Amino acid sequence: MSMMFSCCYSDSADWAKGTLHVHTDNSPCGHYPVRTVCDLYFGRIMKYDFIAITDHMLRTPVPEWGDGRTIFSGEEFKRHDKQILGIGIGDIPDDPDRLDNHQQIIDEVNRQHGIAVLCHPHLYGDDYWSLEEALALMGYSGIEIYNHNEKMNQAGRAVASDLWDSLLSAGRKVWGFSSDDMHHCSRVGGGYIRVQRNSGESLLDAIRDGHFYSSTGLDADSYSFDDDIIAIRLRNKSEARISYRVIADGIAVMAGDISSDTLLFDASAFKEKVRRYFRVEAMRDDGAYIWFQPHFRMEDRT
Repeated sequence: MSMMFSCCYSDSADWAKGTLHVHTDNSPCGHYPVRTVCDLYFGRIMKYDFIAITDHMLRTPVPEWGDGRTIFSGEEFKRHDKQILGIGIGDIPDDPDRLDNHQQIIDEVNRQHGIAVLCHPHLYGDDYWSLEEALALMGYSGIEIYNHNEKMNQAGRAVASDLWDSLLSAGRKVWGFSSDDMHHCSRVGGGYIRVQRNSGESLLDAIRDGHFYSSTGLDADSYSFDDDIIAIRLRNKSEARISYRVIADGIAVMAGDISSDTLLFDASAFKEKVRRYFRVEAMRDDGAYIWFQPHFRMEDRT
């Protein structure tokens, strides 16, 4: 019997671009009013399709924008330590200095049909969100595997795909998010996601179901997984060298370079050895990354 794996992507080429971690001057460390922030993302240069306003310790009212753009209301909970994003939510009361009620926050975000994401796991150091702490919580949609604000001015590490792989290897179904964590205009466009929607599916539901990839500047037009063949059409107008890796249960099982716009490989070369999941990531010569969501063994999805 052929081993079956899930796949988050369809043949649709319609990808909506956005970021889910954005601050206004309602945050102590923000700089711009909400309409200026929206102009930055929805203007003729960036042309984003959606953003989430996630100010610290409060939910900023968001404007109606029109033109097919979506602004999600959200909040970044906690003052400094162990912060969590709540996206697509109403008001959720919280003591910002209390560090024993993260599960209650996640539960309330889910009750409101929102999305909960663990923020910048390596902020200041690798123990901002430890594996043990992340495993102790249930029900969050994912973690930030890239945080652009952290890359710009923090002491930790912007990339947290190592924690992601540890959670996936432990049997958790969590998605990897890339975000700007925008406080200043210099952060705009550094980390984003592109989302596919099935017919009739809301944007928030598509994100919750993992129908997106995360990026710092490398994009894809299509991703297919058929008869063990994975074919990814990347946007590589400069024909720069792109390296890729396939990660299975936390270990690189395939790697190589491509100089075209198509990544093509046969998963049957390694899939019989996969215990829980495998995923694909790629990096262009200039350092731009793209991370695709995992393929889970069907019997291991929880």
